[in-house]
Parts: sequence; structure tokens; C-alpha cells
Amino acid sequence: MRQLRLLAAVAVVVGHGYVLNGITPAPRVGGIPLHTLGLYIFFTISGYLITSSWNRWPNIPSFVRNRALRILPALAAVVLLTVVVIGPLATDLTLREYLSTSQTWLYLSGVLLVPQYELPGVFDSHVSPAMNGSLWTLGIEACCYLATALLGIALRRFAWIGTLVLGVVAIALALQPAGSSLESLRPAGAVCSYFAIGALACHLRVDRRHFPTVLIVGLAIGWVLLGEFNAPVATTAAWLVVPATVLAIALRSRESSSGVDLSYGVYLWGYPIQQLVIQVNPDLPVTFSVALTIVFTLAVATLSWHYLEAPALGLKRSARPEPTQRLQSKSALGATTA
Repeated sequence: MRQLRLLAAVAVVVGHGYVLNGITPAPRVGGIPLHTLGLYIFFTISGYLITSSWNRWPNIPSFVRNRALRILPALAAVVLLTVVVIGPLATDLTLREYLSTSQTWLYLSGVLLVPQYELPGVFDSHVSPAMNGSLWTLGIEACCYLATALLGIALRRFAWIGTLVLGVVAIALALQPAGSSLESLRPAGAVCSYFAIGALACHLRVDRRHFPTVLIVGLAIGWVLLGEFNAPVATTAAWLVVPATVLAIALRSRESSSGVDLSYGVYLWGYPIQQLVIQVNPDLPVTFSVALTIVFTLAVATLSWHYLEAPALGLKRSARPEPTQRLQSKSALGATTA
């Protein structure tokens, strides 16, 4: 699944690159902007994996610790380095003005999953002054994690019913019409719905046998073509086609637990690096701008993985129970195991 997550992260970077360079709409697949499709892939995989993790080891303290070890170290690094390195280098203000502005230090709330998007005097002349527009999904994803655990505790082997209900609610939010009082919740509803679909697939023990290759390939090709002729219908069909395609690919992949996973680092760093590339050379053609961003982002993501994420995951693995303890936990939960 690492390769698929990395592909999704790169899709987010590419889509954002077009938007930040003032070229809209961004490239679309099945009527969906590339960066948005990357998010849907991320959330589908996350829903499946997080639910599987909970079902294997249904323990709140351990679950919270493991999720925090995966998310927070790299997030803290990107937020802190943004404030103390990128901000001072990119701002139009003097260093003293920059450091004395409360907005600068409010940006640090991003470490607590409450992102602020702008820094004083930074990227004010850009299409978007946002420092890192990708951070908006992290708090939502954390809420999805919490919902997974709460449903597991409250409903046990019937957690799939709660997941189904939440998925329907999320889709309803995603379909709110323009001008509705709930319109602002559409993006959150959309990504949560894909998380719920992935989680539901795990609860129902969906595996690769449920995804015949010919059927999935046909669905995916038909959906892409549909997006060229009727984007609204293709966008609706994506709730079926995208999770089916993602899970069909992911469940066929084989990977060891010790491999390199750059997807999270790419996702965190792609946006601010693209903004820096634009600041240094705003006249660079978009394809070159995006290509440079991907190269620099992969380099930074590699450092993030080796020096932050992998060591943190080592702490997570060292805290896992012995196989006999896992078996006892699974037995206690009964049919909720996946």
C-alpha cells in the first residue's frame, strides 16, 4: 500500500502545484481535481488500515499512542521549521516585526491539529497566501480515528452498522448544495465518507477475491471516460469506483513492515515547498515548477522518514503486545476482528 499512498501524495502535490501557479482547474480524473482524488485515495486506505489496526488490538491508550506516534513527530517538525526557518526567510517584514507578531506564534497551534494557514508577510503576493494548505485534513483524520475507536467500544461486533451510518451522513454533507448552511462542511464530509467506505470494507472482511481484475479495470476505465463527458455523474460514481479500485490494488500488494514510506512526508511538505519554488521563480512554467517541487519534496520527505517517522514507528512497534496477548485481545472482542 505504500506505493499507492505515495502516488496519492504526489497527486496532491501536482494538483496543488497547478492551483498555486494560478492555473485552474487543476488536472482532473473522473471529473475530480487531481489533489482531491489523492485525498480520497488516502482516506480510503486509512479507513481500511486504521479499522484493521483497531480490530487487531482494541485498546484505547495503545491506539491513541500509536496514532500520535505516526502523525505528530513529522507534523511538529514541519510546523516548527515553517515558523522558525521558512517564515523568516520568506516574509516581507523585518525579522523583529515577524517575531513580534502574534500571528507568527499562533501558527504553532498546527502541532495540536488546529492549523493556521498564514504567516505575517509571507506569500502575500501569491495566488494563495497559505503557508501549508494541506494541514486541514489532519484534524479531520484524527476525528475519524477517534470515531473508529468509539464505535468499536460502543458497538463491538456491530461497529460496521455505526460506520455505515456515519458514512451515509458524511456523503449527505458532501452533497450539500451551494448556498446551504452546511456548505462549508462539504470537503470534510467528502473525505470522511471515503474513510468510512474503507473502514466498512475492513469490517465486512472484504479481500482481493471480491475484486475481479477485469471488473475493476473496466469500472476504472469507464469512470475516467465518463468524467470527460459528464463530470457530475462521474463524481458521484467515484464513491463506488475509487474505493473499489484502491482496495483492489492495495489488497494485492505485498510489502514488509520495514519498508520506506515517504507518503506522509510528501503530503506535509509539498505545499510549502511549492510556495517557495514559486517565490524564487514565479515565471517558471508550471510543469517545471511542479517537477522541481516533487524533487525537493521527495528529498525532504526522505529525511523526515529516516530521522523522525521511522524512529517514532520503532517506538510504536516496541510497545506492541506479544502474540499471546494479541490473541487474548482478539478473543475478547470476538467477531469484530478483521
